[in-house]
Amino acid sequence: MAFKDYVYESDDAANSYLIRLDIDQASLSGAVVGVPTDQFHVIANSSRKRFGIHPRHISLRRAEGTQGEGRIHTTRLAICTKTAYDGIAVGSGQTINGVTYTVASKNPESKR
Repeated sequence: MAFKDYVYESDDAANSYLIRLDIDQASLSGAVVGVPTDQFHVIANSSRKRFGIHPRHISLRRAEGTQGEGRIHTTRLAICTKTAYDGIAVGSGQTINGVTYTVASKNPESKR
């Protein structure tokens, strides 16, 4: 995995921030390279109890092994633009790094 800084646009589109994503996840998340209006990072995988901006994200799931005996893997992916977020449907399939996931849920941006 290779990580790179991208621009995360807030829901109101008035501000944008830095966010670090895996290069392979960036296309699904609507990430763009550019100069944000605010020079601090949005933390994508932190607890929502922390203060700051919690980015909109989707929860992705995939099964490993045989049904009933396998494990379910869940991961979260920050979605950098409202347009990309609105275009993703719960239950749809998404492929990252050649692995197919199912969108389990969508979580809106929140500020604390």
